[in-house]
Formats: sequence, structure tokens, C-alpha cells
Amino acid sequence: MALVPDWLHRGLFEDDHFALPQVIPTGGPKQLRDVAQRFRDSLSDFAVRRFVRDEIVEEGKPPRRIFDDPLDQILGELRLRTVIRQEHQEEARARFRLLRDDCRKHPTEAVREGAVAYALKNKFFPAGYAEIRPFIMSAENKRARTMHRLLQTADKAETLMERQARVDADPVDPAE
Repeated sequence: MALVPDWLHRGLFEDDHFALPQVIPTGGPKQLRDVAQRFRDSLSDFAVRRFVRDEIVEEGKPPRRIFDDPLDQILGELRLRTVIRQEHQEEARARFRLLRDDCRKHPTEAVREGAVAYALKNKFFPAGYAEIRPFIMSAENKRARTMHRLLQTADKAETLMERQARVDADPVDPAE
């Protein structure tokens, strides 16, 4: 929601309802469309695992591959915010990998917002994808809903600006 311009009024109880101010800035509709486009882009931005380098751990052993993966970072932060279950370390690693692979089909920002919402609501690290999926879907739907409402608000702002321009061009004459 940090992308939304400051001049756009928000709802009192819900953060994704918007109201236009009395005076709309000159580039207001374009700003709203740009923000909606950024939300649309974030919904189509999926995490990609990138190879960084090989690291030699010990002589005679194969090198360990180092990857850069945003989902590793997001789920690692979730693991720090929640309590680890009492289980074997290999099981925890396997569950982490499964969760990472299952979350790969969702946009990165939706996974990040869903992980934060899950950590606020639950104490333990998710046992599986089914526990975190509702939070990710909720974040994804909220981003899509916000994008749609911003586009509607931009159309409404354009209509109001056109109407105001027509009134300013043809003022009412008191003699009529």
C-alpha cells in the first residue's frame, strides 16, 4: 500500500477503499494508473532460483552450489518469526524445500505478505503448503482487488476532471 499516492484518501476501516479529494492533482489519473500497473507487475513477478557460484567446502569432496532464491529468504524469515517444531533436522529441511517449491507458483510479493500474515496469526512454522496457502491467496487477491479499485478510481478522476474542465470553459452567466 506504500505505492498508493498520499493525496488519495483511504477508507477508515479498510485500506483498499479509496476516495478522491476535492481537488485532483494534474497528473492524478496517470499516477493512479502507474500504481495499478506496478500492482499488476507484482502479480506477474515470480521467484526465480539463480545459481551464484560453487563453494569448495573440503578437499576431495564435491563443491557445494550456492543459489540466490527470494523464496529461501522469505521462508527463512518466516522460520525466524515462528517456532520450529520438535522434529529431526532432515525432516525440517525437507519440509522447507517442499514448501519453497509449492510457493513457487505464487507471485513473490504475495508470498512475502502471506508469510508475514501467517507469522502474525500462528506460532509454529507451517507443517505444509495447506497451512500457508490461504494467507498467500488472501494477499494475492488483495493486490488484485487494489489494482482494480485503483483503475476504477483513475477512470472516475478522469471523468471528474473532464467535467470540471467543461464547467470552467463555459461558466454560468448570472444574467441568464
